[in-house]
Amino acid sequence: MWSLLIGVGFFLLSHPRDLFPVLTTSLWRLAALSVVVVLIDVRRVRWSAPPWTILLFLGICAASVLWSVGPSDTERSVGLYGAIALFACLVVANTETPALLRGVIWGALIVAGIALWAVWTERIGAGGPIGVNPVVGVHGNRNVLSYTLFIGLCAVLCYRPRGRLKLLRLIVVFSVVLGTLVAARSGTGFVSAAVVIVGAIAFEFVRRLNPFATVRSRVIGCSLVAAAFLVSLASFGTISELLGKTGDFSGRMPVWSAIVEVWSDAPVGGYGWGAIWPYSWFHPQVTPQKWNIDQKAGLWYAHGHNSVFDLLPQLGVVGVVAFVLIVAVAVRWVLVSLDAVEFSTVRWIAVGILGFVVYSITEPMLAVPVGWFLLVILAADAQRLAHSRRLAR
Repeated sequence: MWSLLIGVGFFLLSHPRDLFPVLTTSLWRLAALSVVVVLIDVRRVRWSAPPWTILLFLGICAASVLWSVGPSDTERSVGLYGAIALFACLVVANTETPALLRGVIWGALIVAGIALWAVWTERIGAGGPIGVNPVVGVHGNRNVLSYTLFIGLCAVLCYRPRGRLKLLRLIVVFSVVLGTLVAARSGTGFVSAAVVIVGAIAFEFVRRLNPFATVRSRVIGCSLVAAAFLVSLASFGTISELLGKTGDFSGRMPVWSAIVEVWSDAPVGGYGWGAIWPYSWFHPQVTPQKWNIDQKAGLWYAHGHNSVFDLLPQLGVVGVVAFVLIVAVAVRWVLVSLDAVEFSTVRWIAVGILGFVVYSITEPMLAVPVGWFLLVILAADAQRLAHSRRLAR
């Protein structure tokens, strides 16, 4: 039941705007469904406090209303991301890692299935066969479809079925998710998929080398992941050219340069959370700072095309430090010795964080609703792992 809730929530948070244009409406639907599940399972429902790193980040977001260039937009944005964080913490508290992964996988299958249905019914933007035009599904943009399926791919790589039949089903699911991701024809999707696949293999190799993850095995695993990351990053230009794009991260350099120029006028706290970028799921009022970014970049941009650059004009250095802290605290539990029982959770945290960071190079995964959902889940899982180890001492 909880896995089903996660699956539906994952789909709604992916913002399928052709079906549900307003994200707030989707959140109300998700809230109603969550209440139903809680009432059905009321005797066994658990709740745990959100990770302190998440609370710190949201606290900074809320405090930025004091200096925001759009205070009302900041308030609305804090409420939106706070609601997503509450949902993420609720499902983590009431599921173990396998059930959590199963829910994310179901959500990715819903996304992939509807995307393929959209192709079948000729709902894709320009029309035409798969391979000629990118598949965008009902998300309106191939990059949105790609990073949503990519999160599902991370879950598939971490899920361990029992029995040959379940393994065969997982292989089919992997093929469907990866195939639809490839059909979206996103260069970042290709690079990120390659990195996490190698990363998942590396962690499995570490487990077989030594179930208790000694320093030697961790160094080998991290070296394999780093090598895959560097090779994939070096090949980004080639992949972009094959897809008919420029090799400079698909033309993102101008907006990054413009962001730095505008951010330099408010380097510490930025201009307020939710007050700059007109995301497809959140529409603030136009500000002079956003206008300056577009003028300096020479194009109109809906976001910063990178988690850090997207965050800089909103929360400045303070926000970036809080964001890095979320990731660092979660990663800490990947770098300590763990037993075989905990390894499945550690692998999920490691592969999930790896995928989140890699995709954040060209997409604002921190601000993306389903990306924020993933980050809170990983942070909450890491907190649960830390709590269990403290009790075991």
